[in-house]
Amino acid sequence: CSQSRRTDKCTAGRIARRPLEAKVLDLLKNEILTPDNLRAIHQTSLEARDKFEAEHQARSERLTAEKSKVSLQIANITKAIADRGALQPLLDKLTELNTQRAQVTTDLKEASVPIQPLPPLTDDQVVAVSNGFRRILEKGTPDQVKTLLQAYVKSVTAERTGTTVRGSITYYYPPPFEFAPTEGIMLPISSAPVGALV
Repeated sequence: CSQSRRTDKCTAGRIARRPLEAKVLDLLKNEILTPDNLRAIHQTSLEARDKFEAEHQARSERLTAEKSKVSLQIANITKAIADRGALQPLLDKLTELNTQRAQVTTDLKEASVPIQPLPPLTDDQVVAVSNGFRRILEKGTPDQVKTLLQAYVKSVTAERTGTTVRGSITYYYPPPFEFAPTEGIMLPISSAPVGALV
């Protein structure tokens, strides 16, 4: 681990870097980036996006109803102040409701942000994406490989037990096939990993 050279706290055995990297690339090419796995990830992501979109819409509707309710209460208190005068309890309640409406307005604005579209893919498109990723891992420039790995792999962990090394790869939904700079890449729904391979 990173502490092994700096401190004596790490008791884990050293794991050779090159064999680990080779195994990670092998698993990416032959397990994770296969058409079957990408198809399953895409289907799961479509279902998750549909669920998230429904929740997003329901939240927006709740906030809209809440804003209307608070606005009506503000109108009623404003009328009461006009009828009875500026009594302190009414002024305090008006301040509280204005603060509440401002917060609901902010939340509603956030809830109105569109969700990144996730179009369905045909089998031919899934195969093309799979082949494209694997081609880059096999024949791409170091920068292309690095971009793919940074955009797709969240983490790689490995631990040694005796002579056995056991590891896992946690990965995101595949990045766009046309590589953009890694900074600013948007992931569908959220930047939560979609899979792990042990």
